[in-house]
Amino acid sequence: MALVGWLAVYPVLGIASIFWQAVLNWISQLNSQLATPPQQAVETLSHTTNPGQLLFMAVSFVILAPINEELFFRAGLYRFCKSRVPARYATIAVSLLFAAAHANLLMFFPLFVLGLLLTRLYERTGHIAVPMLVHALFNLTTMALILLFPDSSGALH
Repeated sequence: MALVGWLAVYPVLGIASIFWQAVLNWISQLNSQLATPPQQAVETLSHTTNPGQLLFMAVSFVILAPINEELFFRAGLYRFCKSRVPARYATIAVSLLFAAAHANLLMFFPLFVLGLLLTRLYERTGHIAVPMLVHALFNLTTMALILLFPDSSGALH
């Protein structure tokens, strides 16, 4: 189920990324002061050659972050919010917080969309493991792309 979810999510995120990049480019034409630096972790990953550091980052990005973030945002915050407001409002609010928590303007909208899709998967399956695995696959793919194409890492995450 998680693999099917990831296969469905990734093209949507690609479209969201292209759209968001166009929006940011348009805004930067209006205001040249707009700064969109990549996350520090992405910068570190794209420039490290230390195998120990790569292993630590892989475990952090692919295992620890998806588990912690899904437990916090979907299993915790979303369920709490959904018990107080309609599910669609809880989904939007938690997805906005998920995107904002990554502190990365370059990926804000794609991460918001990812949050929406992960919440939808959580709702449809009733199992937190499914969005955890999709999140882990997303991070693994992103990490692989950064390692394969370090010069374009700012556009990836």
